[in-house]
Amino acid sequence: MLPDLALDLTVPPAAAARSADCSALYPPLPAAMARLRVLVLLDREVVPAWIAQSLYELAGSGSVELLAAATVGGGALPPLPWLLEAYLRLDRAFAGDLRAVTEPCALAQRLPQLPLPHFGGAADGERLWLDDAARREIRRLAPDLILSFGLPPADAALAAGVRHGIWSFGRHACDPLRAALWLIMPLWHGDVVTHGGLLVHRSDSGRWQLLLECWAASAQLSFARNRAYQLQKVPAQLRRAVRELALDHLPEQTAAAPFAVPGNWELPAFGLRLLARALRRHVPRLGQAEHWFLALRRDAQTLDPAAPAVDGFVRVEAPAGRFWADPCVFRHAGRQYIFVEEYRYAVCRGRIVALELGSDLKPVQTHVVLEAPSHLSYPFVFAWQGEVYMVVESAAARRLDLYRARRFPDDWELLGEMLSGRAVVDATVHCEEGRWYLFANIADSAFDDGGRILDDLYLFHADSPLGPWLPHPANPLVCDVRHARPAGRLFRHGGRLIRPAQDCSTDYGYAIVFHEVLELSPQRYAERPLGRLAPDWWPGLRGCHTYSVDGDLQALDGKQWLPQMRVKEH
Repeated sequence: MLPDLALDLTVPPAAAARSADCSALYPPLPAAMARLRVLVLLDREVVPAWIAQSLYELAGSGSVELLAAATVGGGALPPLPWLLEAYLRLDRAFAGDLRAVTEPCALAQRLPQLPLPHFGGAADGERLWLDDAARREIRRLAPDLILSFGLPPADAALAAGVRHGIWSFGRHACDPLRAALWLIMPLWHGDVVTHGGLLVHRSDSGRWQLLLECWAASAQLSFARNRAYQLQKVPAQLRRAVRELALDHLPEQTAAAPFAVPGNWELPAFGLRLLARALRRHVPRLGQAEHWFLALRRDAQTLDPAAPAVDGFVRVEAPAGRFWADPCVFRHAGRQYIFVEEYRYAVCRGRIVALELGSDLKPVQTHVVLEAPSHLSYPFVFAWQGEVYMVVESAAARRLDLYRARRFPDDWELLGEMLSGRAVVDATVHCEEGRWYLFANIADSAFDDGGRILDDLYLFHADSPLGPWLPHPANPLVCDVRHARPAGRLFRHGGRLIRPAQDCSTDYGYAIVFHEVLELSPQRYAERPLGRLAPDWWPGLRGCHTYSVDGDLQALDGKQWLPQMRVKEH
């Protein structure tokens, strides 16, 4: 066993040591760095869980000294159009476990050591004013940054003495029904992707701006769910943004799009659009089951990443009652193997098997490689120093395991956990100029969104595949559901290093996007998109999410919806 292999990704408590940042997804902070002094203004002490979690993580961060969370009378909120409010209440009632993101949470319980004073003042129209005593207390605390939730933007005089000004999250931020109402617009327009990030009013610019912008797949039928997918990201985004300020870096920002609250007269048409969308999405899937298959070919030339053309591939199916996906091609002792996730419908769980191929690309023997009580997928097999290793995704068990072959291909020993404490998916290992790199999608969130780990790509590096794995300073590399999640082994084409990625915007595993890696080092990373393999290369195809190549053997997988009776075991 390798005792130093694991990288602990758990969020530390507020009383954690100064040297421990909230997440080991990021490099450690400089020891001599001065922490940013942050004051919080709120309109109440019982706040939605996403705000409480944001403050909890800031308090446990090595980049922040959280001074206090002061309440100010925010006054009554203006009423919403009655039909919109009725829709919001009904929609939230059916949001399931995602309601936890906006459930009320008492700060006194979540952060018992944090002072919770009351400041005199009120919301006056579109501005916040504080009395003289509150202003004197703010001057005494001398914050570097003020975060404001549930209150209108403060006047310029209040922000003038604060080094980084005031970031206001708006008057509705603490309201579980109205918070982030701007996120209804992607649903309103039927956008496949929601353009999100930290929407704040910055006192230094006097404008609403989007910090650390990201792109996530929209929840097409529910505002409450679409909002929860975005708000669950806020604790990590805010922690990253404040960390950047502490390091004297300005967080990435863009101008916020204008937003107007929809009126009653617009709601009936919106309801009809939602109904039509639901019918289009769910009716074709009635009585259907998701089914994946492999497509294989032998060709010394890899797919052209700029214009991928699927010619000469042969379809290979799993036996009845299961499917094969996530192919990883590997040549060993002169024989060609494909390691795959084998999903069995009867147990609703994946295991890892190795397919030994014949000259006709049909499996001549199937070896069960690894099976566990939890779902296993995305096997990644590679050689190092004369031995064969395998990385296996076990997101349900919140770890990423490394195995070494005792007897290839069906006897493996567990060496240890490469990453632990988080759900890590589609981990892909690559060696470049003697340095080892690990790409993976990870959800840096304390909330459970049902496994949508689609948006954020992280990179780690090490001297060897045995670790220890160090987080890359550019993390997260990508915050975009359209090309973040890995889709197979990195490969070379025409002298260029290519990274395949999944486009999960329309649906999970919808298409493959190929990127040229422009820079890859322990300090820098850059890539650019080249081309896209859409799910149009086989009749009835609904997705493709892995491309793997080793030598002349290439593998793709494809997704279809088939009648449940056809895929059940007999």
